[in-house]
Amino acid sequence: MPAEALWSSVGRHRSSIGWSELFALKQLFGTSVQAIAYRCGDLGIFPASLSQRLFREFSRLGFRSAPNYEPNHLPEEKAGRFDRLCYRALAERAISEPKTAELLNITVHELNRRMEEPAPAVLQ
Repeated sequence: MPAEALWSSVGRHRSSIGWSELFALKQLFGTSVQAIAYRCGDLGIFPASLSQRLFREFSRLGFRSAPNYEPNHLPEEKAGRFDRLCYRALAERAISEPKTAELLNITVHELNRRMEEPAPAVLQ
């Protein structure tokens, strides 16, 4: 979370924060409330006493123990940069089809199918 974005959303100095605001920030930044609280403490937005109080509450509510799910759980992201770079290298003929398939851990047949068919639209 870039400092400027967090300062803009939260302010530069806070003495308290509510759950509804924390969960709104979770949705805005796409991260856990624990990460937000940690970053706010790191930037000096939250005093040490507020950070300590929040993390005690996170522990009490079970946010800090397995499976580490907070309310309003965010779906896991799938990294796509490596795949895009492989497809780009193939398109620019920097690597062969068999090498691309190997890097993507798929068959050459599956690679060809993916290259010929448009990807399904992602619903949001």
